[in-house]
Amino acid sequence: MLVTCRDNEDRIIAYTEYWITDKWGHPCKAGQFCRVLDVWVHPDYANKGLLKYMLEKKRYKYPLLRWIYWERRNENKPLRTYDIDKLLRRLK
Repeated sequence: MLVTCRDNEDRIIAYTEYWITDKWGHPCKAGQFCRVLDVWVHPDYANKGLLKYMLEKKRYKYPLLRWIYWERRNENKPLRTYDIDKLLRRLK
């Protein structure tokens, strides 16, 4: 699934690609986990709260959503799971 943010001229300025899964990682619309596959924010809009906006959109669309996780490929670190409510409070 994909969430996008657009500017006033209808250009995409940010997107998130994700799956809603159950605790075993299988796709499930009523799942409590969100696996983020990709996130992109245009450099001109960095630190404008777009990531928080996109996470909140997912949070309200899937009321059972509790956890969010993604692989940090660039840092070569293991998978990390976050409580979505705590993560939203930490973001600007």
